[in-house]
Amino acid sequence: MKREKITVALVDDDPAVRLRFKASIEKHPDLHWLGEATCVREGKALALNTCPRVLLVDLGLPDGSGMEIIQEISQKQPNTEIMVVSMFGDEGHVVQAIEAGASGYILKDTDDLSLAEHIIQLCDGGSPMSPMIARHLLKRM
Repeated sequence: MKREKITVALVDDDPAVRLRFKASIEKHPDLHWLGEATCVREGKALALNTCPRVLLVDLGLPDGSGMEIIQEISQKQPNTEIMVVSMFGDEGHVVQAIEAGASGYILKDTDDLSLAEHIIQLCDGGSPMSPMIARHLLKRM
């Protein structure tokens, strides 16, 4: 039986990241691109209007923190999985994002194939993380 396509939206202010992630998601047969936003305000509206299965969220946005999006969307749309995509790989950001409601955390330098695999893994009940992020969490334990 064929899987229903996983709908994905992205909140990131970097045009190069948006372009790369969009291209990667659009070329994967199991994923469907819903749209993108560049700031907290647009990100909340995008998520609430499109109800993506997966919302990819950057933490450093021009009008605030992606943590605001994570908190609001995880409360209002519990069926949306939220995965952080960030340059920040330190323990503090990781723990704060997970406590806010993120289910996964990857770094922006994740290659295109791994990005798609992480999204699918997230929807299959996993909590994908870049290896460096996982190492931070293991050290904390």
